[in-house]
Amino acid sequence: MELLKIETINYVVLFFIPGFITYSILSLFLGRYRSPIDISMKKYFVLSIYNLLLWAIYISIVSGDLSDLFASNTHDPMLYARIFILPALFGLILGILFILHFVVGYFNKIGVNILHPIPTSWDYVFANIDNSRLLVTLADGSTVYGYFGPNSFASSDPKEKDLYLEIVFKEDKEGGFKVDENHLGMLIKGSEISIIEFWADDEGE
Repeated sequence: MELLKIETINYVVLFFIPGFITYSILSLFLGRYRSPIDISMKKYFVLSIYNLLLWAIYISIVSGDLSDLFASNTHDPMLYARIFILPALFGLILGILFILHFVVGYFNKIGVNILHPIPTSWDYVFANIDNSRLLVTLADGSTVYGYFGPNSFASSDPKEKDLYLEIVFKEDKEGGFKVDENHLGMLIKGSEISIIEFWADDEGE
């Protein structure tokens, strides 16, 4: 019975923990989205398999001996490299490739349409814009003209979207817009937003 428990722990460590680490690092780039536990476990398992394949390739290149592929000697530092370091690097590389649109772009070029890992346009846009001017049209028809910069924030919570603009412009007497120096920004609930339009910030504010 004790042996069964040890084997169960080994399988969890080998086939779920690396995938969890990879997914956690990848989520830093793409955002973390709540999934049912069974879907999450499938993600961890698949990513762990990829990590295992990468480790097998590494072993075959270095020693050519795959007999230790499933070894779990806790005194072996390579075990920790396989479980923690490799999955973290794998997640980092995947995150960078997705941010650079390499993965989805590559599959599109060869005619394979895959689901984008970022589930909504909201998350995709705010993950990629930087230093932009926004015109936000609210549900009641009123508008807010503001600046989305490094101190602004767009939530990635799928159930509660909101938007914080660090600068909001006010219309002056000449019909132009100016910054209210005493204004500390504006928080807008996602449920109140109807349309968001984006412009590059040419003045580099």
